[in-house]
Amino acid sequence: MTDDGINYASVVIHSKKESQLEAPRENTIYDEVKTQNATMQQTDHAKDPGKLQTEKETKGKCWNYQLLAAGFGTLCVFLTLSIIGICVHFSALYEGEKTKQARLLEENSKLRSDNGNLTSGYYNLTVLYNNLTEQIHNNLNDLNVTRAQWSVDAYCPKINNARKCSPCQEGWKPYQSSCYAYNNAEPARQRTWAGARDDCRGKSSDLTVVADEQERNYVFTISVPETGITGFWIGLRAVNGTWKWIDGTDLTNQGWVDYPAAEGLCVTSLKVSGDKWISKSCNTTNAWICEKKALSI
Repeated sequence: MTDDGINYASVVIHSKKESQLEAPRENTIYDEVKTQNATMQQTDHAKDPGKLQTEKETKGKCWNYQLLAAGFGTLCVFLTLSIIGICVHFSALYEGEKTKQARLLEENSKLRSDNGNLTSGYYNLTVLYNNLTEQIHNNLNDLNVTRAQWSVDAYCPKINNARKCSPCQEGWKPYQSSCYAYNNAEPARQRTWAGARDDCRGKSSDLTVVADEQERNYVFTISVPETGITGFWIGLRAVNGTWKWIDGTDLTNQGWVDYPAAEGLCVTSLKVSGDKWISKSCNTTNAWICEKKALSI
């Protein structure tokens, strides 16, 4: 005890330089203590090997438990994220289905409305159709009566309060089973081939079609030349290099026309032209001859 006090007093009175020199010795002493402790532990382990083995096993088990806990933790995080992702996915699908269902319901409602409008429109059209059909039927009856009366008056005019019927109406010339009307219009009122045909159709007839030589000679007799008239249109024109009648038949005797058929040509008849018909541009203007069936008496 006295020695310790003497050493302490020695330390206190040492100079600063000496104190710095003594510091390594203290560290040495501390290292010696640590070394002694480690040596003692090794000595203890050497004395008791089972204890060392137990400590190693305990540390190994702790490490395994830590790894297992970390694995479970990672698995829990993964499952949690998966559940969240699945919930978000199905939530989006659910919202999408709701939106789709709402759109389908809206479209269905619109289709029902359109169907109702169409049904109503169809009903209105049906009523209108029935009304028009009835009006047309009534008008046709009136028209038929009017036409019948016109036909009677045209073909069977009253003369001295008595009707005398003829196969052709007034202004038409009968020949065989047809009636003919030659339109000797003045030059200012003459027509093209198409215009002449339109006039004939307006009279329930058409441009004349010649069937044989006898009828051809008769057409010549009514193709009378007059002032300003150089021909009468008949129902013959060039179609694809062939002379065709307006009823679709071909001209049987090509020698009846002065020139071969060429596009844009139509045929006229004139008494002084000899034994041939004269072909002209269909766009020139001429007189014309109409023909229709005669009334059988």
